[in-house]
Amino acid sequence: TVDNIKEVVIGTDVTSIGGYAFQNAKTLTSITIPNTVTSIGTYAFQYAESLISITIPDSVTQIWARVFEYTTSLNSITFGANSQLTTIGNYAFRNATSLTSIAIPDGVTRINDYTFTYATSLKSVTFGANSQLTSIGEYAFRSSALTSIAIPDLVTTISDWAFYGTTSLTSVTFGENSLLTSIGTYAFQYATSLTSITIPNSVTSIEKYAFRYTYNLASITIPDSVNIGDQAFYNISTNPTVYVRDVSPVTFEEFKVKFNNS
Repeated sequence: TVDNIKEVVIGTDVTSIGGYAFQNAKTLTSITIPNTVTSIGTYAFQYAESLISITIPDSVTQIWARVFEYTTSLNSITFGANSQLTTIGNYAFRNATSLTSIAIPDGVTRINDYTFTYATSLKSVTFGANSQLTSIGEYAFRSSALTSIAIPDLVTTISDWAFYGTTSLTSVTFGENSLLTSIGTYAFQYATSLTSITIPNSVTSIEKYAFRYTYNLASITIPDSVNIGDQAFYNISTNPTVYVRDVSPVTFEEFKVKFNNS
């Protein structure tokens, strides 16, 4: 039983933390994980409501689904400079409502579906210069408190609903060498603080409703070859300025005609 456990020090003979290991350990405030552990199993710390901070050793390669879901006091998670982490599972930090920032290790290749959904204090997510991230999953940051995000160059896909309801998001930036090709349905719907966006040249599709109800979006820079879905820019700022690359600036009415009544 995990009732009334407050502190745990895991021995160096342990190589993995199994699924459900500390689920519902509601009084757990501190855990020390040795550099021998390589994986943390599904639901391992779900509902560990008193856990405040955790350091993930460099040896950990996999954090599976729902590991820190509903860890509502968790405000700090630290990875080492030489972290070997490649996987953060679905729902891993869903409803981790005290988490304010996280630096994603370079080896992580995907932010999975629902990973940070309803992490309502999460303002900052950063990636290293050598990030291997290639995709951002569905609902990944839904209704989080993100204020800005720089999308790593290797990301090719921003999935449906990825940043839906991120009402504090003011800045989304892409590198000059961005490989992004698609922005999914509802991806930025209700990102109501976003005022401008520059879409990388590599993007070929912006799906329907992608930026719908971004009421303050007043400046859009976009490739001239992109395919734009229905109402992708519906109900944004009044009379926004649109810059189509290699084309003179156009009015929003001209833009809507050129790009399928967006």
